[in-house]
Amino acid sequence: MQNLPRIYNYYDYREFLRDVFMYFKNQKISIRTLSKDIGVSNAYFSMILGHKRNLDIKYIENIADYIKLNKSERNYFKNLVLLADSESSEIRSQAYKELSRFKSYNKNKKEDVISHKYIKHWYYVAIRELSFMEGFQKDPVWIRRKLANKVTKKQASEALSFLDKNKLLFNDQVVNCNEGIYKLALTGFHKEMLKIVSDSIETVSRDKRLILGHTRAFTKKGYEEACAIMQEALERINSIEFTPQDNDLYHIYLTAVPLTLNNEENDE
Repeated sequence: MQNLPRIYNYYDYREFLRDVFMYFKNQKISIRTLSKDIGVSNAYFSMILGHKRNLDIKYIENIADYIKLNKSERNYFKNLVLLADSESSEIRSQAYKELSRFKSYNKNKKEDVISHKYIKHWYYVAIRELSFMEGFQKDPVWIRRKLANKVTKKQASEALSFLDKNKLLFNDQVVNCNEGIYKLALTGFHKEMLKIVSDSIETVSRDKRLILGHTRAFTKKGYEEACAIMQEALERINSIEFTPQDNDLYHIYLTAVPLTLNNEENDE
């Protein structure tokens, strides 16, 4: 007889729910019946599994009760949901911290743990890119000087050790990880990198930086068109031929952020 899926074997809560629903289907319990018992509509769960909706936090306990998760399993399940869906970087960070306490998570998702640490800090990414350039030296002092003293010798040394241990130096293989981990790590990366961009206004001469901006109103369709143009521009920039003789490392930013709230977002 098939056993109910064990939450500790999953790192994507949607995949877990799909297998749970399949288990009950094999027990002759329809998804419609299961959804009703949990207190949601069948359509709602279909949208969750299709990545069209996120699981509302208030239904986590209902699901946990239905499939009889114990306290530890509930905690694991809840934090998988928060890591994947929360809009708050603080909540995602806490969820990742909680999941990292589970030995099974760290052991079986080693790739995610490595990717999180790599992406989170801008200088890990920068040092890896430096390794493709001619004359690269695995020397913290050389790296610190190359990065205009934006990192400490200790930071450079720790980053070098990590990159070397995980075979990321001189290796252009794409770093992959769970979507929730990626969003969490990228938040840290952008916060650090945008600080460098801001500081460059005062510390870098105009001939060595380019900061452009334009403020204007858009319809939703116009905004989406502008985003598509920026995406295309970034792809074209990324296609520029690279040679090891290139001697300067740049970070290119194209951003669009709202300055107003639409009617749905305004307070009453």
